[in-house]
Amino acid sequence: FDLVSVGHLATVNGLKHLTAVNYGEGKMVLKSISVGQGAFIGANAVLEPGCSVAAAAHVEALSMVPAGFRVSGRASGVPVEAVVNGDAANPRSIPLDADVRQFRRKAALMASTYWLMVVPQALMPFIIIMIFQLEAKLEYPADSEQDLECFDSLPEGVLSFLPQLPLWSFVFTVLILALQLLLTVLICRLLPRVKPPCSYLLTSIRGQMVSLKMRWVNQASNLLRDASMVPVFMRLCGARFGRGVAIAEEVVLPDTLVVGHGCFIASRNILTSATVDQGHFRVPCVTNLGDHSFVGNDNCLPAGLPEGSFCGLNTSLPNRPQQRNLGYFGTPAMVFKRPIKDGPQEETTSRTALCWFHFSTSVIDIFILRGLKGMVLAASFVMSRYYFPATKTWVLGVLCMVMLIYLIMNITSWLVFSVFFGRFLYNESAPTSSAYHSRTVTRWFTSIMLQKHVFTSPFRTVGSFWHAHHFRLRGARIGKRFFCMHDIALIDAPFISIGDDVIVDYDADIRCHSFEDRQLKFSPVKIGNRARIMAAAKVARSDVGEGAVLRPSSVTWKGSNLEANRVYQGAPAVEALDPGVLTS
Repeated sequence: FDLVSVGHLATVNGLKHLTAVNYGEGKMVLKSISVGQGAFIGANAVLEPGCSVAAAAHVEALSMVPAGFRVSGRASGVPVEAVVNGDAANPRSIPLDADVRQFRRKAALMASTYWLMVVPQALMPFIIIMIFQLEAKLEYPADSEQDLECFDSLPEGVLSFLPQLPLWSFVFTVLILALQLLLTVLICRLLPRVKPPCSYLLTSIRGQMVSLKMRWVNQASNLLRDASMVPVFMRLCGARFGRGVAIAEEVVLPDTLVVGHGCFIASRNILTSATVDQGHFRVPCVTNLGDHSFVGNDNCLPAGLPEGSFCGLNTSLPNRPQQRNLGYFGTPAMVFKRPIKDGPQEETTSRTALCWFHFSTSVIDIFILRGLKGMVLAASFVMSRYYFPATKTWVLGVLCMVMLIYLIMNITSWLVFSVFFGRFLYNESAPTSSAYHSRTVTRWFTSIMLQKHVFTSPFRTVGSFWHAHHFRLRGARIGKRFFCMHDIALIDAPFISIGDDVIVDYDADIRCHSFEDRQLKFSPVKIGNRARIMAAAKVARSDVGEGAVLRPSSVTWKGSNLEANRVYQGAPAVEALDPGVLTS
């Protein structure tokens, strides 16, 4: 962090790493990053080590600022280029020192209030222990012959309850999840609706209400993931959804989201115009997705799409297009005519398969799997109490043994549920094309939930020799000296084959699937020896030749293979004409 400098009232949006370290060049490179006062870095933008952003400059979402480049004004693209007349309608200015001081005073008061609200939650475990100790002492009065030096801090009622603790832990986990979703709905319904265009001070009461609503909805969205109940939940929160919508976890503000009939929206898209800029929470417009729109992964659509539109991968559209039935891909977006197929495109699915899809994605994946995780934790506690009921002597040794029990239970549950059962549900024998509501898709969703969100690896292997073994357990074929700085870089591990000396940098990923006409399609991907996938780059159903380099934030077009010993950049990626692009 000592190489990263961010000025006053600057905004750096997530979700990508802001780091001065670069591994994509085959070695560890350290260069400083500077973001000026009042500057704005859009969502999922990447700042390569060695770049700088001037005061009050604006880097649009999903853009990439290369090393040695200085952004002044408004910039967009991969790599960035100046946007002509980009600030003509809304010119930006450097915040005054007086505004900075005023914001810091209000923010300090707001932060102190948040810390005070967190203190009771942090102290809750200690409070519960103190209550148990007090109740246990009341069971053994001072004139009792019971040795108070070795009395159990858990009261008799709790001790008799221990055998049933794992079962009740399952029930409580499910109830807590349900209460969290219900509380999110109540917050969205009780707080005032957001009516764009609007702007509030971030430190104001109204600004904090909008921020609170958005934070709770997005937490719930990350919890629900690919559940079929997401459209219903979003409607309860205030969004307007049509019929037949499929949607995964997104960044949304429900009051300003309108989704038409028959839309398909994959994961991790930004479907809101809400931004924080120079201390203000701004919502300039409603996000309106027209009927039968298709939205892939990791797109930024603050204003939405017209009817029949297609939006691929890592695509940024600051404004809503006017023409229907067009396709968009990359940043800046490449525009093409969306193919229109003859005849009805409705998916033919049996009622049994449809019911199982809803039950699997909305009950098993959300509640039952997390309930099992709670049972594992409770079972660890019960086992530690059974084997080591007293700690009067050899306290340190007993403590180590108790910690070992928790570790063994954590590793065992990971191996059973994530590795073995996850691989059983989803492996290289999966069909290459399956309907959206088919058993293949439900098994795939459950496997993703097990491996990446519930029973995650108990070991931190990113950037180490063991990371390759972690991916091999999930089905990937990986050669020697594999180096990766992303814990979930291989989206579809069973279909990926990686050669020797391959580097995958921060936030980069390799995926082998796509949804086309509500069909989940897989195709194997091969990464050649000495290939380098740099920060936030995406390989999408494309092979990478030996020694090929994919520059930061670049995205491959499906089927556009990267030739050996070539450098590619852009979204969509094309061969870089400048041979010195890596050493800029």
